[in-house]
Order: sequence, then C-alpha cells, then structure tokens
Amino acid sequence: MIAAPFEPAHAPVLVLAQSNGGQNYAWPDLFNKLGLHVFTAQSLAEAISILGECKKLGTPVGLAVLELRSLEDPNFKALGFLRQWHNESELPILTVASQPSHEQPSHDLERELVHAGANHCFHLPLDESYFLLRAQQAMRISARHWSLTQDKQNVERLLEQHRSAHATKDLWRLDLASRTLEFNENCHEFSGYKPSDIGNALDVWLSLVHPLDILRLSNSLSRTDWQSSPEEISFEFRLQTPSGAWRWILIRGRLERDELGHPVGLLGSHTDITQAKTTDSVTGLPNRFHFDDWLHQHCHKGRQSLSVFLFGLDRFHLIADSLGRAHADQLLRLLGERLRSLANSHEIFRPYNATDGHTTVARVSSDEYALALVGDIAPEAPLKIAELADAHLTKAIWLDGKDIFTSFSIGYACYPPNPQKPIDAKDTWRDAEIALHSAKAAGGARTIAFDNPMRDRVVEQMRLENDLNRAIENWEFEVYYQPKVALSQNRIIGFEALLRWRHPVQGIIPPSQFIALAEANGLIVPLGIRTIREACRTLRKWQDAYPQDPPLEMSVNLSVRQFRDSHLIEEIGNILAETGIFPSTLQCEVTESVLIEDPDEALHIVERLREMGVGLKIDDFGTGYSSLSYLHRLPFDSLKIDRSFITSMSQDHTAYEIVKAILSLADNLGLNVVAEGVEHRTQAEELRNMGCKYGQGYLFSPPLTADSAMRMLEAQQPTCPTETQAHNSAEPYSEAEPLLAVSP
Repeated sequence: MIAAPFEPAHAPVLVLAQSNGGQNYAWPDLFNKLGLHVFTAQSLAEAISILGECKKLGTPVGLAVLELRSLEDPNFKALGFLRQWHNESELPILTVASQPSHEQPSHDLERELVHAGANHCFHLPLDESYFLLRAQQAMRISARHWSLTQDKQNVERLLEQHRSAHATKDLWRLDLASRTLEFNENCHEFSGYKPSDIGNALDVWLSLVHPLDILRLSNSLSRTDWQSSPEEISFEFRLQTPSGAWRWILIRGRLERDELGHPVGLLGSHTDITQAKTTDSVTGLPNRFHFDDWLHQHCHKGRQSLSVFLFGLDRFHLIADSLGRAHADQLLRLLGERLRSLANSHEIFRPYNATDGHTTVARVSSDEYALALVGDIAPEAPLKIAELADAHLTKAIWLDGKDIFTSFSIGYACYPPNPQKPIDAKDTWRDAEIALHSAKAAGGARTIAFDNPMRDRVVEQMRLENDLNRAIENWEFEVYYQPKVALSQNRIIGFEALLRWRHPVQGIIPPSQFIALAEANGLIVPLGIRTIREACRTLRKWQDAYPQDPPLEMSVNLSVRQFRDSHLIEEIGNILAETGIFPSTLQCEVTESVLIEDPDEALHIVERLREMGVGLKIDDFGTGYSSLSYLHRLPFDSLKIDRSFITSMSQDHTAYEIVKAILSLADNLGLNVVAEGVEHRTQAEELRNMGCKYGQGYLFSPPLTADSAMRMLEAQQPTCPTETQAHNSAEPYSEAEPLLAVSP
C-alpha cells in the first residue's frame, strides 16, 4: 500500500532564532493561523537534533525559518550547512532579516542569502499574509518530496518481496557442524558445476572463489563464534566456472538455530549478478572486471599473440567542466561506441592478416578505455591498430550544438605466443599502463609502445620514491645556498636556498632527480616547509653576524603542490615568528606553472603573502605564455630572467633583445630583476650595461654548503673579475673556478 502524501498542515515548522536575543518574532502565533506546530532552536546543533527527531517520528519538518541581521550572523553559516545536507524541495528555507543598515543594502543581502540556499528572503517589518502564502507554497513542495520518497521506499520493498518470493529455486544450505553445502537442482545454472561433479564440501567450493575475494568470504563462512554473528549475511564474490571464466554471485543467508537457540546452519539464496558487476553504467561497455577476466582467459592459453591497448582521454576533467556532467557522459558513450564498432569490424584485423582474431573493449576508469586483441600478428601491426583507433576516436563529435574535438594518449603492450610460459594477465595490464603514463607524461596526444627498459625505469622510480620517504623521515637532506650578487657594487646581497639529497648509497642527488617525484606524491609539502624553516634560521644567523643595508635576503621556491596546501600561509607565518627575520628579506619564488594552475586561488595566496610583508618573485620569467598578465594582476616585486635567455644572448640577437625588453618593462613597472645562469664574464658586463642590477650563476659561485657560504660572506670582496682573475670570455667559468669561491 502506497502512503498518502504529507499534508502541509501536518508538517511542523522549525525556527532557528537569533542566538544574541535579537528579533524572536512571535512565530508560534503566526503559524498557528495555518494550524502548524513550531519548534524553536537557539543554535544550529539544536536545529539538527530537531530535524533528526521529527524524521524518525515520521513527521519530517516541512519548513525552516532563519532569523538573522546580516551576513556576519551565525545563522548565515547555518543556512549554508543546512542546505548542504537538505535540498530545496526536502527542506524549504525562508530567511527573515531585520531592516538592513546602509552598509548592507537589502539587494546585496538577498543575493547572498539566495546564493547560500534560501528559497525566499523577507525583511522586517513582515507582510504576514504574503509570508504565509510563500510558506504554504514551499511546504507543498516539501510534502510532495516526502511523498515521492515514501513511494520509492514502498516500491523497493515490494520489489524485494517479489525477488524473495521467486528465489526459492536458487536455495542453498550450509551445515555448520559438517561444513557441507546442499544445493537444489538449479545449482549448475550459475556455477556450471553439478554437486555430483565436485561434491558438497565447503572447502572445495571455496577453492573456486577468486583470490581477491576468498579471504573475506572464507573467514565469514568458516567462523567459529556463530553465536555472536549477525542473523543475516550478504556477500558478493567471483566464482570460477569450468571454462575458466569468472561469474559474480550474490549470496544472502540467514542463521538457522536449534530449539536451544544454538546456530546449526545457514539457509540462503544465490543470484547471478555478473551482468551488473561487469558492465559500465555510463557507456554500456564492459568494465575493468570483465576486461581482467578476458585477459586472464586468453593469457592462460598463450597460443596466439596478444596486444593490450589503453586509451586515455586527454584533459577530460576540463571537458567535463565545460560541457557539464550530462553531456560529458554522452561524449563518453559516443567514444565508447566508436571503439566498440571498430573492435567488432574486420578492419581492425587487417594488420593481423587473420580472420580468427578475438577482441574485447572496456571502459576501465573515468577517462580511459581498453582494447585487447588476440591473433596471428605481424610486428608492425600494433602501431597500425593504435593509429587506426586514434583516427576513429578523434573525429569531431557534434554535441550540444557544436563540434567537440578530443585527443588521446595511447599506450600498448604486445606479447608473442608462448604456450609453455603464458604471460600473466596482471603483467599485460601493468605494461600497457606504464606505456600510457609515459604517453601522458610526454604531453599527451601520442602513442607509446611498452618496452622492458620502460619497466626498469618505473621500478627505479618506485625504489626512489621509497628511498625518498625514508630520507624525509631521517632527514637526509642539506640546504645549499647560491649567492645573488649586486652587479654594480660587486657584493653579495642574498642567497637562493637549494635542496640537495645526501643519499646513503648514491651520494648527492640533485633536485632535478627528486623534486618532481616529491611534487607528484605530495611529499614536497613537508619537504618544502622544513627547507624554508632551515633557510630562514640560517639567514637570521647571517643577518646578525654580517649586518648590511639592505639586510641579506633569502629566496625559496614554492611549487604548485605547496601553493595548494591550505596550511602554507600559517606555516610561513610561524617560521617568520620563530626566526624573527624581516618578512621582506624572505623572497618566495614561484614559476608561471603555479599561477596557471588556478589563477584566482594563486591571486588569493599571493595577496596573503604580500600582506605578511613577504617578497614575491616570478621565477623563470619569459618561458610562459602569459607572464605579462600576471605582472598586471599579481603584486610581485621582482622577477628572475630565465637562464635560457642569459645563456644564448651573446650569440642570439633575439635573446639579447628579449632580455633588454624585460629589463625595460621591469624598470617601468618598478620591479627588481635577477639574471639567472650567468656563467661568462661578458654576460655579466652586458647585463650591467643594460641596467640589470643583480645576477646569479656559476660565474660567481655554485650552490654552497652553509659553512662555505658563511666563509664567502666573511671574505666579501668585489665580484667583478680583475685582470689576474680574467678568463676567456668564450668559455664558461667552471664550478671549480667561480669568481667568489672560497675554500669549502
């Protein structure tokens, strides 16, 4: 029987009053005109409790009224929280605000309240007739919502009863004492086995369960303490059929007890849910479970060549955000259908010169498809197949009134026939995935074939990642310092902190070999903060020991991952407080990739750093496509010219003019400039003549340990080369012969 809809007159009203003793309108009297009961809450916690209790009693709250004065009122935050957990039809919310002051115009307040989730907004003095009309309309919507919810629950209950009534033909029973199973005559329909084929011992049947499912299922069915177990059990698992295929089975069971209440058996039913478990709900293609099963069957045979392809849709998250979820799902369905049509056609077998090949396709993750083929294969065939599939997939798709163009990263792995030593299915997937990741890392929109050295590199990367975790725990790192020099005064004005990893076996590992890895797995966050803290402590010692005007400064690098860390501002603030350095002497360097990732969030963080007084510098300036827009929007005070321009400006007139233009632009904007990668005497002279004030590079010094850098400060002397120090300007100054070097 389907329950009748809730009537608005039967649903209570929740009023969240101002906690500061504000309005407290006579809501019970007002809603009494509609015959409605009012619950009044003085806090969000109390309101949540009332909502829960009313729902348990079967009379859910039909309307919420929130009193507030302004956006600073705690009830404004409560509005957002309530809307997060209750949609507008489930819990309509009306807000009632006191007459706004001139600082908070009513239209601004109303806009913010609606944006936060209010159905309607009212102000005092209240037009009670209009307010009650809106309240009744909102409560009808709420009543309809709860009625539909009840209808759905009743239908599901009826369907469950129907399924239970028709499940008697698939019954089984487990005797707990003998550990034996009894099946009815339909057992072979889901398993492919008859009880007469393999007997009824529980352990024999458990041996057919998938290795990834066996432990959980075996522990549950082999427990010794059934007395304390739940009355009902439910499990999903994979069972291997005589053909080697895996079928997904859902079992439900209930404990049987003797006259003394002791558990003696389990009585239940089984259902084949293979179709639901192995089909992707968006595209209708087979999913990863099916694909793995297919690979397992064909790898087990090993009589024909096998090729496994993975197709990664490039920039899918950007596409989905642009199209919306519904159109993005439609795009995925169309792409999947293209791949399935190709796999089912004879065209894909032409490179094999075979007619007895077999294929399968699947959607294996949110933005990845898989294709596997077996057949008599020529060595060049896999690449032709990948190119053919790429051509089919990347044709324009007409969607939402426009052409949508896509690109794919493709990785594939191929295996010749080897019946004596078949390849493991897990290895085929791993190899194709390694190739796909390599294609993505190379920029996407390309095809890469797996080879054994690729696997070796992955193994080496995994080993390095394990070592990196250990290194952070044991702190096997040392901060090096490379001087920044005032070109006109020949003096050190600061340093850049650069991290080095002292590996216990491999020795010094440069940042180029581990920073990207730390960035990818998130270790860059603790690594970066500790580096900044150590660099600032060292800077404070040097500022105290070697005072100068302006004080020595320290540059530190911030990565994309660090910029996304919600604790970054707090951590830097703590470091400044701990060390006592002038905030302006800490220079945070960021590359344009940090700014491109999320410009609005980057602007917020940069402004917070600027408010703290920290210096801000764009690193590798000139290598990105939108540097000028960042100079316009973000409050940077200096920039660092990328070393690629400095290295080539003596031989490349274009590079020379670019450096000159950057210096002119920076001068007009009032920005300081540091030239990075200065290695020749002529470069330093050219930069000084163009008006560049600061330089950094091996001409002056390589990165140094803290002790060596301190000795350099002690021996501070003119930095321009003398006649006796002069080197051939056509050759870079080597690391062993920097102009400012001191004994390490």
